[in-house]
Amino acid sequence: MEERIENIPDEAGILGLGAVMTGSLPPTLMTDEAPQQYMVDIMFTRRPVSDEIAAITDQSTRDFLVAAGYPNVALDVVDRRLEVSGTNLVELRDGLATVLSERLAMIGRALRGERKIARDQALRDSDSEAHRLYLVKDLAEQVSFKLLTSVNQAALEQDEEDWENEGGATS
Repeated sequence: MEERIENIPDEAGILGLGAVMTGSLPPTLMTDEAPQQYMVDIMFTRRPVSDEIAAITDQSTRDFLVAAGYPNVALDVVDRRLEVSGTNLVELRDGLATVLSERLAMIGRALRGERKIARDQALRDSDSEAHRLYLVKDLAEQVSFKLLTSVNQAALEQDEEDWENEGGATS
């Protein structure tokens, strides 16, 4: 499986969370029929890319949430939304939102570092390949197709005559 590090422009910044999408909340909130826990959709500050999505939904993020005291919370990414299930608005207000923001910042820093390492390696590989191609071109330019001098030509003709006298030629 090929690992691919996506290139995110620096001006795009670290992925963050924007606003809660109130239209996706249960219609019974703040009534007697309101569920204790439900899914909350939160808009990202920009569209996440595949390596960010993988990090958000991987086991280390799950472990991070459990360690932070949120064992029932699960995350999924859909388009530009973070789906946070097993929670509620009060839990988000009282600390989960900060925990999620901290996790996204950690992911962003880690991925930024990985991307820098990958870019640096690609640059080194490119420089190395350019140097190799320069050496190949230089060597190829040293190949000469000059005619043999008369001394070398005479020696070549003598070698051919010796070969024929030894029975190497067929007539």
